[in-house]
Amino acid sequence: MKVLFVSRRGIFSAQGGEQVQVRATAAALLPLGVEADIVPDLPEDHSAYDLVHFFGLDQDHIDKLRRVSGPRKVLTPVFWDRCQQFGQEWDRQPRSRIARRLSKWRRNLRRRPERTARRRGMNDFLAAESATLRERSDYNWAAFQEVIDEIDFFLPNSAMEMDSLLRSFVFETPPRYSIVHNAIDTATIDEQSDFFQRRLKLDRFLLCSAGLDPRKNQYNLVRALADADLPIVLAGQVRDETYAHSVTTLARERGVDLRVLGHLSHPDLNSLYAQATAHVLPSYHETPGISNLEAIAHGCPNVSTKIGGLEEYVGRYSLYCNPYSVDHIRRQVLRAMEMPRNPEAAAFVRERFTWDHTAHETAAAYREALGDPAPRG
Repeated sequence: MKVLFVSRRGIFSAQGGEQVQVRATAAALLPLGVEADIVPDLPEDHSAYDLVHFFGLDQDHIDKLRRVSGPRKVLTPVFWDRCQQFGQEWDRQPRSRIARRLSKWRRNLRRRPERTARRRGMNDFLAAESATLRERSDYNWAAFQEVIDEIDFFLPNSAMEMDSLLRSFVFETPPRYSIVHNAIDTATIDEQSDFFQRRLKLDRFLLCSAGLDPRKNQYNLVRALADADLPIVLAGQVRDETYAHSVTTLARERGVDLRVLGHLSHPDLNSLYAQATAHVLPSYHETPGISNLEAIAHGCPNVSTKIGGLEEYVGRYSLYCNPYSVDHIRRQVLRAMEMPRNPEAAAFVRERFTWDHTAHETAAAYREALGDPAPRG
């Protein structure tokens, strides 16, 4: 079987779970006789492929989907309702500062006309900030419906994700879908460097392994632990500089010991999982969060967002928090900090959630999408 993986534009310019999922799934499918080619756009000649597999519910896919001629079209949605995260405390801070700065500029301009050039620079700054805010809040539901209408078969990462699609969009007929679980790389999970010993040397600390952006909700995490006297380590690529500035500023104002490490290699990150007192991912939504699985695979007590599919994966092997409640995040994190490491949970994740398992689920879904049922027995 030959499959074309069509990723979202610019996806590999960042580091995160979706990027890992695309590459790891393609590699794990090969031993099963499924050859997957990863491309950013649909080639003119794609007749040699049995399926075109799109990743991410994205309006950028509309034109590509309409150009598919012949192969079935399947989608891994990587979907969450982004509207639920807006209007948060961090988002109000930059705008209030902008308003104050604009008012000051206007007062000065009345007094000194020679500042016209500086006014023009300020206007450019405000236009850029406004575009950023619009991008955060403008979720193109109409375009996403067009993507949904073109798909033959869906591969969500959890039943919760599929339920979210069913609530958010119109399906003229019951959609065909099969759940394909996310996974961890068990071949590298035990590879550790001396990063923790070299860089941190903390007796106890809370780890949050995630890209630093609004969806991951690090701002509310800092608010939740402002007076807990607990070091917080953020490991992940800074994806939103404005948001990162808000988080670090809040930590400084509240006296929180916050360490922002950026993107780490697997051995460096594994050294943190192995030493962390607990791990937390209080996102506004996850599908379900590979770092949750990685932390649990190290036996690390874990707190995940309730709004995501992790509970379907690991159940009682994790705690869950309401990402909109600072008090609830605090309570669940402090509970986790008192819990021992859990080798039973680690063994469960390492056995059940591997990329080999994901590849078998994906190949079975492909056969179903093509109308060829999976072999029994």
